[in-house]
Amino acid sequence: MKFTADHQFPAPPSAVVDLLIDPDFMTTVELPDLALPTVLVHEVSDTAAGLQLRYEYVGGFGNIARQVAVRAAAFGMRVLYCD
Repeated sequence: MKFTADHQFPAPPSAVVDLLIDPDFMTTVELPDLALPTVLVHEVSDTAAGLQLRYEYVGGFGNIARQVAVRAAAFGMRVLYCD
């Protein structure tokens, strides 16, 4: 699955990008039904930067989803690359 979202922030784009690729910040952001993320990859060069995070779903499941979840952990990943 692929999800997209558009957001507007009251800050310059470079400040928003700096924050979104900062693993020290992103690993402290608490989101509903998700454990704090684990950093998989953090890359920074002179021209680009990237951050991959792994999230574990820790919220509740409906009856059908619970049967599937018993057999597999529910994980998601967030990947952000900027240049």
